[in-house]
Amino acid sequence: SHPPLHRMGPRESGVMTRCRTGSPLRAGPFVFFFVLLFNRAAAEIAQDTVRRPIGDSALIAKDSVVPPNIMVNHARGSVAGFAHGVFEWDRDALMREGAITLTDLLQQLPGITTYRTGFVLQPEAASAFGHTRGRIQIFLDGYELDPLLESTLDLARIELANIDHIRVERRLDVMRIELSSLEPTDGRPHSRIEAGVGEPDTNLFRGIFLAPRLFVGPFGFSIERVDTDGLRSREPAEHSAFWVKWGWVRERAGIQLEFRQGTLERAPASPWPSEAVRRDIILRGRAQITPGLVTELFAGRSRLTNDTTLVEIDSIPETNPEADVTQFGARASYDAPMFWVDAAGVLRYRDSTSTWACGPTESNCAGSSFGSPVAVPFAAPVLSSHAEAVNIDGVYQVSIV
Repeated sequence: SHPPLHRMGPRESGVMTRCRTGSPLRAGPFVFFFVLLFNRAAAEIAQDTVRRPIGDSALIAKDSVVPPNIMVNHARGSVAGFAHGVFEWDRDALMREGAITLTDLLQQLPGITTYRTGFVLQPEAASAFGHTRGRIQIFLDGYELDPLLESTLDLARIELANIDHIRVERRLDVMRIELSSLEPTDGRPHSRIEAGVGEPDTNLFRGIFLAPRLFVGPFGFSIERVDTDGLRSREPAEHSAFWVKWGWVRERAGIQLEFRQGTLERAPASPWPSEAVRRDIILRGRAQITPGLVTELFAGRSRLTNDTTLVEIDSIPETNPEADVTQFGARASYDAPMFWVDAAGVLRYRDSTSTWACGPTESNCAGSSFGSPVAVPFAAPVLSSHAEAVNIDGVYQVSIV
C-alpha cells in the first residue's frame, strides 16, 4: 500500500545508482577531454602571444645627451713623479685635499718652502731650493699671470674653485705651476656648492656652474669667498673671486674667452691693510694641425689696483698704485712617443704708475720711488721654450728662457 522507500548510503540499490550517476564508461571520455583541453590552454597562456621574428627589429635609440666638444690641449711633458720633480692634482684629488689656498698644496712637496707672513689671506709665497724673487711662474690655461706690482704673485689671491688640474714642475732654475680651469665634459649642465667653517672664525664658500652649450658654446662660471678674523682676531681679511669662461669649440679647433677677477680686502686692524683688485681677461685660439701638433694664438690683459691709503710712511699718504700688462703671443707643442717639444713667444707691454705722491721738490718726482705718479710703458719681447726627450734610461730636459 505504501510506495517503496529509497534507501540511502551503501545499501542503495544498483538500479538507483545507475539512474542517478549514469554509466561510468560514458563520463570517462568527457573528463579526459576536459583535462587535455585545460592543459593545452595553460600552455598557450604561458607562451608569449606576440610572436617576434628571429632578429629583433626594435633598434636601440642612441643616447640623446651628446658629450660636448673639448678644447684640444698642449703636450704636458713628463709624467708626474718624485724622480722627475713633477707633481699633479686632478679634480678628485683637490676635492680630497680641502685646501683653501695654493700654498696649502705646495707645502706638501719636498724641496719647496712656503712663507706666510700671517694667518689665512695674509701675503703668501713659495720658493724651491732657496730661490728668491722672480723664480716662480704661474700659468692659467697656458697664460702666464704676471705679478705686476709685486716681485712674486701673492698665492693667497689665487682661487681654487674653478681649477680642475694643477701641475707643479720643480726645476733647478724656476718653479713652474700650471693651472687648468674647469670645462664641461658632460652633455648635461652641472653645478656644485662647497661650504666650510673653521677656526678662528673662518668661512669658506665656493660655487660652480658648467653648461655644455650656452650661446653656441661651452660655458663655465665660478665664485669663491673666504673671510677670516685671523689669529686672535688681529688679521681680519676677505677674498672674493669671480671667474667666467666661454668658448666656441669644434673637434680640432676652438676659441675661448676667459675672465677672472679677485678682490682682497685687509681691514685696518691687519698688519698689511689694503684693498687690491685684479682683473685678467684672456682670448685664445687653438687648433690641432696634425696628430700631436697643437698651435695657439693668444692675447690678454692683466690689471691690478691696490688701495693702500690707510698706510702712512714718513707722514706721506700713499696713493692708489695701478699696473697693467698686455700680452700677445703664440705657442706650439708637439707630442711624440719618445719626446715632446713646447715653444712659446710672448710680447709684453707694461704700463704702471708710481705709488707715491710728489716729494718736497720737483726733482724728487722724477725717477724717485717717492715721486709723482709716472707712467712707465715699455714693450719687451720675451721668448721662452723648453723641450724634453724621453728614452729608456731616463728623462733629459732642456730649458731656454
